[in-house]
Amino acid sequence: MIENVLSHIHDQKIKPLKKALESAIVKASKKDCWYDPWERRGNQADWGILSEKFEAFIKEAEVKDILPMVEFLLEKATRQIQHSDDEGDCEGQARYWAQRLIKAATKKDSDHITLIDWAIKVITKDKYFLTDAKTIVLDKNKFPSQETWNEIANHYKGLNRKIHLLALQKAGRENERKKILKKSAKQKKDYAYLVEDALSRGDCEEALNICERGMAQLKGAELKIEELNILAARIEASHGQYNRDLNLRKKFLMEHPSLENYTSLLELATVQNISEQIRIEALEKLEVAQEWYILMDIALQEYRLLDAVKYYWHIHKESSSVYYGSNPFKQDFDLAERLSRIYPIEAAKILRRVVHESLKAYQPMYEYVEQALTSLKSEFLVSGKFEEWKELVQTLRVDHPRKRNLKEILDRLS
Repeated sequence: MIENVLSHIHDQKIKPLKKALESAIVKASKKDCWYDPWERRGNQADWGILSEKFEAFIKEAEVKDILPMVEFLLEKATRQIQHSDDEGDCEGQARYWAQRLIKAATKKDSDHITLIDWAIKVITKDKYFLTDAKTIVLDKNKFPSQETWNEIANHYKGLNRKIHLLALQKAGRENERKKILKKSAKQKKDYAYLVEDALSRGDCEEALNICERGMAQLKGAELKIEELNILAARIEASHGQYNRDLNLRKKFLMEHPSLENYTSLLELATVQNISEQIRIEALEKLEVAQEWYILMDIALQEYRLLDAVKYYWHIHKESSSVYYGSNPFKQDFDLAERLSRIYPIEAAKILRRVVHESLKAYQPMYEYVEQALTSLKSEFLVSGKFEEWKELVQTLRVDHPRKRNLKEILDRLS
């Protein structure tokens, strides 16, 4: 009877304060917010009008009053933000007041399950993360005792797995928590979850053991096995053991040949002082696999220009080629430029090939013909082989008598 009377008195007292704050929220949220940074003018939000009404409301409000008020603010503010163009100003102001309301609620007398249930409901509605309910209610609200965490764990069993596991950990019921995780991992073959959990507790030895057990039991699940192998490699590497990581990087290089993966392998090999041995082994395997493109990139990176030339001709030994892209001969021109000072003869061979391939295309690519011939002329003049240049020009005139565009290029260069 007394509780009912007190509740009635509270309701009568909070009603006008609630109405006043709701009116202020409606007024603040109805403002059409925009800002022009070039003109430095706009119609900016003014959620500051809540201040006086907020303080009066919070002073008398209970949790049962505050939580619906947060939802009311969330609804009105979301609508305003969707129609605003003010570089996030009204969003920031609304977020400030929403989070002040929630923080006030966490300081009032209330059972913790009520707060958590409410937070779970609101998180799904909070499109612009105005409330930050998860962080404020679940992460920052430090429940005082294991007894409270036990209550939360029991309540959320079968309702919310994540909160249930968190509460078990806080309550010190680690064996029960591990049992649930292990059962889930076996059902879903999700040993990676167990590994990450062990690492989060700083138990690297247990994490590594889980990796080994998981790989032994995951027959046929190649992607999951590879995921565990990568996790195990990282754990071992953090303790100065690199063999597993090295083998994984070797495998990854052959499965996904690239200059980046080759460099990654050598970086780890350098830590173990076996970089030259691993380098030779990797290059041999790439040659067997005929990965000429990556081998050429590696050779250029390592300043082995003649090896780069060798791989270039391996790539282009096919007489017919298909060219596409904004500059199909970029690789050819780049290599020729690298070679021109030290190996001008090799550079000239590559440029001659560009001319030949450009002219035999279904639609001759004259811009590349001219670019290659211009470079060739320069090469011949620098080396004093002007007669060879004249011979090349004459050969092109004879072999392509009907190509007027080629004739104009040759006339300009002659």
